[in-house]
Amino acid sequence: MGEIIKRYSTDEVTVVWRPERCQHSANCFRSLPEVFDLRVNPWIKPEGAPADRVREIVGQCPSRALTIEEPGQPPSE
Repeated sequence: MGEIIKRYSTDEVTVVWRPERCQHSANCFRSLPEVFDLRVNPWIKPEGAPADRVREIVGQCPSRALTIEEPGQPPSE
């Protein structure tokens, strides 16, 4: 079976989540709980903060389970 890839989008940014890569550092939801909230479904809501802030926090994901796709960019696989 292939890797699970989920995308959560706004007009400005797409957060890509690969759960199998997650090392559970908790950086995302500690740093930006208005976007990353494990208590709700979907747990990623990129509209919860400015796109630049979402990019900043996703860029700090140590496992790269979270990445960013920009509009017009080919999907990452």
